[in-house]
Amino acid sequence: MQRRALLGRETERRALAALVEQAASGSGGAVVVRGAPGIGKSALVAEAAARAASRGT
Repeated sequence: MQRRALLGRETERRALAALVEQAASGSGGAVVVRGAPGIGKSALVAEAAARAASRGT
């Protein structure tokens, strides 16, 4: 499966990256990602999950 570039989501990407960092430091939580179909929710979450996995979080 080919991954498309995630464009125009810098605010959301930074927010999720900060939450991954918090989780890595021991503060857990939950995140809800919502929006219209086709706006890139799955890609955004996949990127955050990959970031967490690369940190071992």
